[in-house]
Amino acid sequence: MIDDLDWIATTVWGEARGESFEGKVAVAAVICNRMHQTNATACEVVLKPWQFSFWNTDDPSRWRMRPTLTDSGWKDSYKAASAIYYGLIDDPTRGCLSYLNPTTCTVEQKRRAGYVYANVRAVVGRHHFFIAV
Repeated sequence: MIDDLDWIATTVWGEARGESFEGKVAVAAVICNRMHQTNATACEVVLKPWQFSFWNTDDPSRWRMRPTLTDSGWKDSYKAASAIYYGLIDDPTRGCLSYLNPTTCTVEQKRRAGYVYANVRAVVGRHHFFIAV
């Protein structure tokens, strides 16, 4: 059975496997923040359409990516997910519910996400974590 922690860790791996440990923690924090805000399970949060690109059915790389237990990115993703999920470290996003990489998003994608630079609370690696407008 897949539990909340597995959903969070897999999403972190899919969304932030190339980021630092702190970057992985920040993505996990967004998922947990959404879970707390909506009283939803991790599965409900990460599979909500158009929220996490790793789970988008039209993402061309989605079906080629599978984490393995020996992948160091997977290990860090699971550690980051665990640390946030169990409250072992503070949320580096300070409560953010959204993030994106502004260098890879179009103006339209930023607009749809509610991205306004003035509302960015944290920049970790390539991701901007923000409160959507």
